Amino acid sequence: MILLLYVDNLVLAAPGSDRIDWIRARLQKEFDMTDLGDLKSFLRLQIFRNRQKRTLHLSQRRYIQKILESHGMSNCNPAATPADPHIRLEKSSEDFEATGIDRQR
Repeated sequence: MILLLYVDNLVLAAPGSDRIDWIRARLQKEFDMTDLGDLKSFLRLQIFRNRQKRTLHLSQRRYIQKILESHGMSNCNPAATPADPHIRLEKSSEDFEATGIDRQR
């Protein structure tokens, strides 16, 4: 069983619903709780689950769109590689500070 707790948000995960029911019942005896059902989002992370295919998809699309809108960039052009593909990073050592090295210039 996995129990995630962040401030006043609680997520329970287990191989079977019987285990979740068991821990939920015990927690509800001690704490005032509201069961919101299957997890749809947690900490700005959207969760899409397909029980039949046994898949789980995590996304931050809504959060990213909110950031783009707040900075007036909701109509910006996406890029397959958002970083400059010509910059090569060198491995750092104790006497060398890691910096980007532009091999094109």
